[in-house]
Amino acid sequence: MSDRARPKILSEGLRILLILGGFFLLQDQILGVRHDISGQRAGIVFAETRNSAELGATRDQVEDTLKDCVFEITKAQGEIKDAILRLDDRRAELLDLLDERTREMEGSLVDRIEIEQEQISSTRFALEAGTARLERIFSGASRDPQEMKRKMIHPTVQLKGNGTVGSGVIIYSQPLWSKGVASESEYATFVLTAYHVVVEVLGDRADDGTVEEVQILPEADSGAMEVFAARLVVYDRPRDLALLRLKSARRFLQVAELMPPAELGAIDIFSRAYAVGCPLGNRPLPTVGEISSKSKIVADQVFWMLSAPTFFGNSGGGVYLAESSKLIGVSSMIYTYGKTQPAVVPHMGLFVPLDVIYRWLDSEGYEFVHKQGPIPGEMEWKCAPDSQEEALTNESARGAKKTQ
Repeated sequence: MSDRARPKILSEGLRILLILGGFFLLQDQILGVRHDISGQRAGIVFAETRNSAELGATRDQVEDTLKDCVFEITKAQGEIKDAILRLDDRRAELLDLLDERTREMEGSLVDRIEIEQEQISSTRFALEAGTARLERIFSGASRDPQEMKRKMIHPTVQLKGNGTVGSGVIIYSQPLWSKGVASESEYATFVLTAYHVVVEVLGDRADDGTVEEVQILPEADSGAMEVFAARLVVYDRPRDLALLRLKSARRFLQVAELMPPAELGAIDIFSRAYAVGCPLGNRPLPTVGEISSKSKIVADQVFWMLSAPTFFGNSGGGVYLAESSKLIGVSSMIYTYGKTQPAVVPHMGLFVPLDVIYRWLDSEGYEFVHKQGPIPGEMEWKCAPDSQEEALTNESARGAKKTQ
């Protein structure tokens, strides 16, 4: 080898060594990097594993918490439902209790109001009556006979037939109605009387129900009694009451003034009253007395007793309060004693009080009679006069039927 080639070889060898050294150094670096990557990968795996474990634990905790929440919510829902049901039951109980208390209060208030109204009406009537008495006492005003005749004598009628007589009272004379329109020329007139009077007057003609002779004082009080026929429309045997409809379409002004129900309660024992009737076939006669009893029971019926003298023929006539001349009842019977030859006790007469008559008329559909109201549509056919208008209207007939 020449000296010139040796340096070149050394130079090539040195270059190769440098390359090899660089290679090994690069390899070491690569191995280091690989080692670092492996270490980092292991850390990542460890971190992933740890994170996964933590996530799993957290998820389990969340699921447990959710389960607990669901349980608590379900439990709370059940408790709420139970509470709602209890509230509904309690509300229903409270509503029932409220309704019951309301009904009790309403009933109590209505009863109390009615009682107080009756007391007020009775007190007002008593005050009015007392005031009227005081006015008469202090003013020295005398009674008005003409007014008393108009209110008590003229409404009184006499029933005759079958050899006997009795009395009655005109209590209604109002226009007839047709399809809701009042007539200007036709009137319905009703007479209140005792049932036994009608039976005795009719005799064998009881089935016919027509009383042929009802004598009425004329409005001018000329002396001659006008005579009409009447039809029995309704009666009550136990109460001894009967209602007749005159067979006449004319209007009668002599109608008794009926005492209102609220004023009847103020009448008591010692109240002065008149009995007006046609005793023994006479024209209407008044007798005066006092209320003796308000609780006389005969055959389960309650009658009032009057000390005014009454006789045979007074039955069916009116009983009037002296202070106002208002009708308070209808004469029914008088006391007798002795079996072989009964003697009459004229000052012990019994009459049907007006409150009983009111209830009877109401039950029979004739409430409009004592209330002086229009005739209801369903009653029009019962109130229209028969084809035979007035039974006896000419002068000769009236003359033949004068009261003895």
